[in-house]
Formats: sequence, C-alpha cells, structure tokens
Amino acid sequence: MESHYTIWTMEHHLAKTLLEILAESPSRMRGHITDYTDGEKYCVVMEYRQERSLKKFYTGTYFELHTCETICINLMIECMTCAVPYPILYLILKQRRINLKKDNHVYFDFELDLSELDQGKKEKDCVHQCAKIILELLSVKETEKAISYHLVRKKVGTKNYERFTDLYKDVQLAAVPQRKQTGKEKAREIWQKYQARLYHLLMITCAVLFVITVILIILQLIWGGMPILRLFQNTFEKIGTESLLQ
Repeated sequence: MESHYTIWTMEHHLAKTLLEILAESPSRMRGHITDYTDGEKYCVVMEYRQERSLKKFYTGTYFELHTCETICINLMIECMTCAVPYPILYLILKQRRINLKKDNHVYFDFELDLSELDQGKKEKDCVHQCAKIILELLSVKETEKAISYHLVRKKVGTKNYERFTDLYKDVQLAAVPQRKQTGKEKAREIWQKYQARLYHLLMITCAVLFVITVILIILQLIWGGMPILRLFQNTFEKIGTESLLQ
C-alpha cells in the first residue's frame, strides 16, 4: 500500500525557530514522523491527511442551528486535543487547514505556509482565531435564536477569551438542544448514510448477473443448449416414461 506524507521544507533560520517550538512543547507533536536535511534545506515529515475542507463542505444555510453549533464544538475539541504547539496551531487556524468529516467531526491537516511561524503565539492567540472562525460559521444563523453567536461576538469584541475552555463553555452552554427527529427525517438520514453502500452492492449484483448471462450465452453457442436445463429435461423425460405397472 502506497504511503503519503506532508513534508515541510525550510531554511535553517526557520528550522531553528521550529525546533525551539517543538523543544518547548510538553509532548511530541501529533503527526510528526521524522525530519532530515537535504543540502541547505531542513525537512520535516508530517502525517498526510486527506483534505475535506471545512470551507467547502460546511453548508451552514442548509444545516440546522444545532448542527452548526455541534461543528463549532467539535472544532474547539480538536484544538484542545490535537497535541500541536500553539504557534503551529495558530497557523492551522489562520490558514484554515480545517477539515470536516461526514459525521461532522473536525480534523486538521499540515499543508502549511511556515513563513509566518511566530514563536510568540500563545493559547489566547489561538483562541481568538478559533472564535473568529466560530463567528463565521454561525453568522448564517444570526437571525435565528443563535445565542451562542451573539455571546461569542460580544466577548470577542472585548477580547475576553484567554483559554479554549472559556470559549468551549460559552458555546456549549448557549447551544440549542437537539430537536427530536421525525420518522421521515430518520429514514432520510439512514438512506444518506447507507446509499453509497447500497449503490455499490447493486453494481456488484448487476456485474455478477451480467457475467452469468455471458457465460450462459457462450454455453448456448458451444453446446446448442443450456447444460443446466438439460438436467431438468432428462429428469422429466425419465419420469414421463416410467411404468406405473411395476
């Protein structure tokens, strides 16, 4: 199986900054595989994560408010659990290297422009960037009862957020409860979840039937009849000629 990686290539002055950031981190950065030098370039090999851009796949106008807030909460959870140093997390958020899974969970990729890497970025800078993204995501629900949107917008304006836990608590507490799904909505959700598998199974079934049909046609051309049908034909002939006087 072919493996894919994301590789950061940088000059030595930028490499020095990156190594200092990694050295200050309390744990090994998630996604970091190895590093090496290539002439005058310093290269860092990172885990490759397939892009499924939040910007492309987030359709807030079609989502319910609860779904939008859930995605925002998942973004904050990823920020708090991704094990990435704050200067790099800041770049991920600023450059919008944010991806959305089909189940509305969020993950980051590492295709970054490191020229803006700033060793001085701290948690509060990342929280501010995250809050700005949350406002962008929830802005389409501004006219609805989006208490979370108005609360975050007010606090971002006064720069009250210092930690991710503060932002998380505000959105979590202000989020609307999930509306109970109707039977029709549940059926639609199940169909959307499994339709790809059903189509795949249907394609396989059609392919198998096609192959069987081709084989039967070839047998017809070679033997002038269907060998399988001959078994039944011979059986019926024998039954028809069996004497009842025995």
